Amino acid sequence: MTPASDGSVVDGSACRGIVMLAHGSPAWLDGLVAACVMAVSRVWGGAHHPHDVVAGVLVGVLVALVALVALVALVALVALVLSESLRRRREAAACWLTATWLRPLLTPS
Repeated sequence: MTPASDGSVVDGSACRGIVMLAHGSPAWLDGLVAACVMAVSRVWGGAHHPHDVVAGVLVGVLVALVALVALVALVALVALVLSESLRRRREAAACWLTATWLRPLLTPS
């Protein structure tokens, strides 16, 4: 018997990932059932003690939550940088176009 169930960590992460991705749909139940079946099979097959499997699932869920928070923060940061960059480009394009013969079309009369 190993002290940590690495398979249970994967099971917990996969379950939490499915639950996060399937938010609002019945597919989250499939992930939960699959993780439970995998966890029980590890104990039933004698590969791990029950507390090893529970600890592994908890670690997996924690890792999945940390990864989700990091991913959301990264996406928010990228969106902020891109929106600022696009705003500057839009302003530069507007300044350039108002200096051309198109100015009467772009400025209010």
